[in-house]
Amino acid sequence: MADAAKRIGVAAEKLAVIYNAVDFWEKLPVYQEPPRPVLVFSGRLVPWKGLAMILKVVAKLKSRWPGLRLEVLGDGPERASLEELAKNLGLESNVNWRGQVSEAATHQVFARSTLFVLNTNYEGLPFSVLNAMQVGVPVLTTPVGGNPEVVEHGVSGWLAPFNNEAAWQAALEQLLGDSSLRAKLAQGGRQTLAKFQWQRMVDQTLAVIESL
Repeated sequence: MADAAKRIGVAAEKLAVIYNAVDFWEKLPVYQEPPRPVLVFSGRLVPWKGLAMILKVVAKLKSRWPGLRLEVLGDGPERASLEELAKNLGLESNVNWRGQVSEAATHQVFARSTLFVLNTNYEGLPFSVLNAMQVGVPVLTTPVGGNPEVVEHGVSGWLAPFNNEAAWQAALEQLLGDSSLRAKLAQGGRQTLAKFQWQRMVDQTLAVIESL
């Protein structure tokens, strides 16, 4: 977002980047990997969130993981067409459309999922990625917007190009087939959250206000 501000003429010395906090949830569920692979998506059902491609990849992965499930948290104008696509792909028993859910319910789903997936083409800094890391589920997303500021490929998560089915299929096959890699990414994600602490956000905000 700071880069966007620079492009429209805001002087760099007038910009300060302050990250949101994610450590204010006192009681988070304990992460427990599910007995069968579960992918979880959280976001508005709009074209730039890329859920249609994820459905197509899930259909391809069914032959290797017949019990694969995709949890969809969120609603939006594309829901009806996405549900129809899932039906046409033979995924009626593999996709759970939960609609809008509370933050607490989101954490519960995250804590029983194998991977968080977000195939997005437009982001500032998605809070869903931070929430997934906070709960302990490894993240697979795209290198757009603020995502690379949070997800370092192979360290704190995994990155794949937007709507690239081949890349996403390869990434999911690798991640679903390697529990030690998933554990490594989850640990890296938790360590990354050090810069998204409440006190740090408050201190930086106060410093900007006091400098005015």
